[in-house]
Amino acid sequence: AMLVLLAGCQQCVSADSDTLAPPEVSQHNGTLYAACKMRPSTSLPEGLPKVYGQALFKQDYPQGKLKVLLRFSGFPREGDAEPRAVHIHQYGDLSQGCDSTGGHY
Repeated sequence: AMLVLLAGCQQCVSADSDTLAPPEVSQHNGTLYAACKMRPSTSLPEGLPKVYGQALFKQDYPQGKLKVLLRFSGFPREGDAEPRAVHIHQYGDLSQGCDSTGGHY
């Protein structure tokens, strides 16, 4: 199984951007959300797939269920379908590869 690293949401998308902006941004209805860009670890060995993508975290109210929408690209197309894993880490710091991302949820 290939590991995909989803770094902390430090690169949030602004409400003025059309990228991942949920409709609730302009409705001011109390919905909590975070959007971020995902990028591969800088310490991946050469030859491994470089998977990029976006994630939208949406919660209708503070105690509501969390919805996560993911869009990734860069997975290899050849071979059998393999299971994938997503790790959501505490920090978006990839300066030391996975060593600087903190714990994951």
